[in-house]
Amino acid sequence: MHELEISSNSDNGLFNLNELNKPYQILDKLPECLFSPVITHQLGMIEQRATAVITLRNNLLMGQLPDSEINWLPAQAKTSLYKELLNSNILPFCRDNPEVVDALLIDILKVLAHAHQSYIKNYTLCFNSSQQEQLASLKIELELAESRRQKKSNKTKKQSINVALSPEELAEIKASSEIAAWKATLNEYSLTLPAIWKERSDLWWQLFDVFSDLQLVASIGFDLSKGFLQSHGWLNMVKLRELLGKLPQLRISVGPISHFGLNRSLFFTLFFIVNIYT
Repeated sequence: MHELEISSNSDNGLFNLNELNKPYQILDKLPECLFSPVITHQLGMIEQRATAVITLRNNLLMGQLPDSEINWLPAQAKTSLYKELLNSNILPFCRDNPEVVDALLIDILKVLAHAHQSYIKNYTLCFNSSQQEQLASLKIELELAESRRQKKSNKTKKQSINVALSPEELAEIKASSEIAAWKATLNEYSLTLPAIWKERSDLWWQLFDVFSDLQLVASIGFDLSKGFLQSHGWLNMVKLRELLGKLPQLRISVGPISHFGLNRSLFFTLFFIVNIYT
């Protein structure tokens, strides 16, 4: 019976478990809710995928998109995704807000998974078409060369011609097919976030606008991604709509506060204790 020797020393020629595990160590940095979506995703290599998601997550938690390259996504897909995120107006609400960021990343991975399915079909079509076209062109060239050779040698018997592409030619076809396939995919399938994110963004901005109008943003140190909304649940649309519905009462009540010399922050706190949590 043979036993597999495991060693952490790469110099002794034995099986090195640490080296084998190295590409997967990045997975330890993923939050639990993102572990399965990243592991099971089909686009790209797992190490690149995990690194890209972590990079994107860290930047979203700062309310921004990464400046550095994300090698996991092709240039066209990255441009399309970033444009969608910018147009959604949700980046300010991502800052220091893991609840929103992780939910957003899960949906981004789903969007990319659907796009990848379309990409695979387009890539297969592009690759096969380009390969057949190049093989046919090469065969014609070889047949012409063979015909000229036979004329010079006065031979009439045709030689069978086997056509094959070199590894370099196949690599070129692969690279061009990948670009063409992503272009076709993004033409037919835009990287659009689920509609719920527009609803959320619209509602969050409505709430922010109300507090800005009431001059409560500065007085209570209100932050787009912190404060009372955290206790209501950023993704709880029902509660947030209830909150928005009660804000007209606050608009009416805030007017005379300054006249009586009351503190806006104190009044705001009392208002929500009485009207929101009861």
